[in-house]
Amino acid sequence: MGTIQPMSFVPLCALLVALPWLWPFTSGPVAATLPYLAGVTVAAVLLLAWPARASGRDAPLRAVAAGWLGAALVSSGIALLQYFDLEGPLFPWVNIAEPGQAFGNLRQPNQLASLLVIGLLSLRWWLRRGLSNRLAAGMATLLLTGLAATASRVGLGENWGQIACGLGQPNARENGVRSRFQTSFVIWARTCPRSSVRGEASSYRGRARSCCAV
Repeated sequence: MGTIQPMSFVPLCALLVALPWLWPFTSGPVAATLPYLAGVTVAAVLLLAWPARASGRDAPLRAVAAGWLGAALVSSGIALLQYFDLEGPLFPWVNIAEPGQAFGNLRQPNQLASLLVIGLLSLRWWLRRGLSNRLAAGMATLLLTGLAATASRVGLGENWGQIACGLGQPNARENGVRSRFQTSFVIWARTCPRSSVRGEASSYRGRARSCCAV
């Protein structure tokens, strides 16, 4: 069997890696059934499509990193549409959320936040392989904005973890971009979770007053 060229291998496998994260359809008594079945099916197709030999040593890594980054970028865009109540025209391809909520097509803010952090790690991988600083900064801005919209403390902890793990890795080009990422993230970390807590507290007080009034 001949080797498979990376230009044909990477896009197909990247699409298969991204698809389960973006799956929008649910049915039946358990909402997660169809997404799980879709994930298992995609995994089987991915195993069949994965070549025994691929031209280029990092072709499989490129496929996985591209799939995760693509899924994270699209999910971040979906999260912002949900947060600002603009997702309606895209139904059923985009799940409907309450205004101010953001969970992408994963239907759970913490899971979306984890995907966005994976996307940031994938972006770092691409940055080390020649991705331009300007494009990387734009992608990181979108990912961090989507992460802020989730108001997820799980995402907060995961992102601090990936930042801490990268601090000791000497790469001047990456460090310049990372410093801008960290500045944006620190601003979000100091504002978004607190405002979320205040919003939840106000909501609980409002419910308590309604109960007392009844």
